[in-house]
Amino acid sequence: MFSSITEQFSAATKSQLESQLKLLNTYATTAFEGAQKVIALNISTTKASVEKSAEAAKQLLEAKDPKEYFSVAKAQSFDGVLAYGRELFSIASKAQADLLQATKDQLKESNVQVKPLVLEAPVVAKPAPVAVAVAKPAVVEEEFPSEPEEPAIEAAAPKAPKAKPAKPAVEAAPKKQ
Repeated sequence: MFSSITEQFSAATKSQLESQLKLLNTYATTAFEGAQKVIALNISTTKASVEKSAEAAKQLLEAKDPKEYFSVAKAQSFDGVLAYGRELFSIASKAQADLLQATKDQLKESNVQVKPLVLEAPVVAKPAPVAVAVAKPAVVEEEFPSEPEEPAIEAAAPKAPKAKPAKPAVEAAPKKQ
């Protein structure tokens, strides 16, 4: 009897370890792919920035008068910065969604593996009534944590008297007629 329980828990432990290693591998792969995408984005953004800066410098050097110089300088925009931010956000969001999905899948798999063990586990002895009385509220509180009890706090601290409204620091000067 005990050897079958030991074997079941041993198999469950092995299964849980394998699923955790699989999850860790998924996390590492997703993080590595995200880092690759960010590096590629940084390289392409740097290349585009250098090309754009070289073109802008060339246009500024070719300006014949100050008016043309300032119109060329003013034409520089932040479109590249905004595009970079959008692409970076897209990469981060995709990585986050992939990690969240991997975690959800692992939790579902764990529940499927553990549930039969819990349902099939033989009851060795009934718990003592005192243990049940202590454990039951603890489990209920874990599932639905209660709000802090305000009456106990209010009873411990005396109520302060209400403050009177402050008078203005500078009184209004009388109106001249």
